[in-house]
Amino acid sequence: YLPHYVMLVVSGRAGVLGMTKEHLQLAIALDVPFFVTITKTDLGSPEETLRCLQAILKSPGCLRVPFLVKNEDDVITAGSNQLADNIVPIFLVSSVNGEGLELLTRFLHVLPPGISHKEKERLEQEPCEFQIDECFRVPDVGPVVGGLLTKGMVNEGTKLLLGPFDDGEFVPVEVQSIHRNKAPCRSVRASQSASLGLDCAPITLRSGMVLLSLDVHPTGCLFFQATVCVLFHSTAIHPGFQTTVHIGPVRQTAVIEGIMAVGGIHTNEKASVLFRFLRHPEYVRVGMRLFFREGTTKGIGKITQVFPFQVVAA
Repeated sequence: YLPHYVMLVVSGRAGVLGMTKEHLQLAIALDVPFFVTITKTDLGSPEETLRCLQAILKSPGCLRVPFLVKNEDDVITAGSNQLADNIVPIFLVSSVNGEGLELLTRFLHVLPPGISHKEKERLEQEPCEFQIDECFRVPDVGPVVGGLLTKGMVNEGTKLLLGPFDDGEFVPVEVQSIHRNKAPCRSVRASQSASLGLDCAPITLRSGMVLLSLDVHPTGCLFFQATVCVLFHSTAIHPGFQTTVHIGPVRQTAVIEGIMAVGGIHTNEKASVLFRFLRHPEYVRVGMRLFFREGTTKGIGKITQVFPFQVVAA
């Protein structure tokens, strides 16, 4: 739901492909720490793949420090310095003879948590926000939603607001049951994923909705403004361009209504852009990161302004 790290898997036999470069660019653009695992080393020497990968990581577009992990001391060094020094650990492994798998496993165990204990405690004190990524209807249970609790704390019996619906409004619901890793539990805390059984009237659920604390007075939105950077586009992006926007659990087609730039925006250019969701309102906040794509076109950004949804009288 919200990755703390990325493991980029590269075949030692096939080498660095276009998909490898694309995933590498996304990890860098979204500012997610990553490491590389070169597989299938039993089928031949991975030296050519390793040289190509090191050249890409050192290029001006990446500016990373490749670090080949050869022993347990390297594992400790890579795990402790990865975030601070832009180090990218590289592992050579084989699932056939087991080469390098123990070093990779040890590295996964020494990786620091995605957020500190102090930051986690701070998030638990904030009003609840549960981002819905999956929806189910279980016989004899009712509606069940799965997702990530980004802020606050939820217990069985907690009353929350669910939405937004097509009119931009939220409805009250009650948490009937909580499951984590398919096991029942009594509560879920910030940064944990869970499935929540809801006690509510028959309603239409969808991915992208949120569960919020009763203390919040939320509204959905169709229009929002964001500062974006175009990672790639063959020509120029102009008002009227339609693209799929990803904002947390939200995945919906949006149209660009306005661009605060003369002549549109091109690859590697930044601009302030006004978006409009095409289908229904969504709950987004100022400061949330977004990623948009359409074919080979890709871009990232951050929301700077949200315009509350208003129902137009007939």
